[in-house]
Amino acid sequence: MTEATLPQQRGLTEVLRAGGRRWGGRSTTVAARLDPRCSYCLFVPNEAVAEDFRNLLIYVHGEGRRFQYILNALAPLAKACNYVLVCPLFPANLLRDGNIAGYKYLREGDIRYDLVLLDIVDEVRQAFAFREPRFVLGGFSGGGQFCHRFAYFHPDQVSALSVAAPGSVTLLDRSRSLWAGIADGETIMGRRVDVEGLRAIRLQLVVGELDGAGDDPLPQAVPETLPATGNVAGANRVERLRSLWGSWQDNGIPAELCVVPGARHDFRMLVPSISEFFEAGVNSRPPAPLDTMGSRGLPATQK
Repeated sequence: MTEATLPQQRGLTEVLRAGGRRWGGRSTTVAARLDPRCSYCLFVPNEAVAEDFRNLLIYVHGEGRRFQYILNALAPLAKACNYVLVCPLFPANLLRDGNIAGYKYLREGDIRYDLVLLDIVDEVRQAFAFREPRFVLGGFSGGGQFCHRFAYFHPDQVSALSVAAPGSVTLLDRSRSLWAGIADGETIMGRRVDVEGLRAIRLQLVVGELDGAGDDPLPQAVPETLPATGNVAGANRVERLRSLWGSWQDNGIPAELCVVPGARHDFRMLVPSISEFFEAGVNSRPPAPLDTMGSRGLPATQK
């Protein structure tokens, strides 16, 4: 097929129009432009017009890949803040090797999930004529792993970040290799971890108080496609998130740590704290001090 006979490329704007409306409500699932093996869906506040949209909110799913469930759960937040909400889908087993966790580590074989996300953002920005240079980012469980690692390498793209209940974390430890630390980040990712850039982002770490009940060991032997992090940051999700918060604090990076009383590893139970954090950014309230929690959390010193 010659270039002259190639079908004309259609983008997100045409997809939305084909669905019968330019703005408003939930979209169908759209193939990612850079890598159609991945996809995303949108929620657009019905009452808003294009000029009123404040920003993009990108929220990344966990290992169960319930991206449309997350879209529905965060739709009230998107309406309250006039955000266009984007929930990507990074499918499991893309390389036919049984790996369901590749996206958590930004790259897998020839796939660069961070670049796929950046291109999704670019396509949505074009469709909605966004001028805001940074977007708002969050992720739950495996998505929490993805999004804090994404921010390490692309902090200039993010204005606010909420990391919810990740199963493993990457500390700002230059004595350990990715993904337990950051020693060889530039070699593996082609760019260095930008610690200074992280200081410009509003940051939240959030986890359920009961998500740390008992030990939650990480596998010590993993396939080559799944980088090992071990248990260097702690025995369970609560301990690991506290270690991540401490690592950021040691590097002069302010962050809110929120341990939600009575909450388990359940996204629904964290949504109020996540929403409160993002709404505070819209209202231009300053981040919580290093040694206190949001109103829904426990003090940092409380175990």
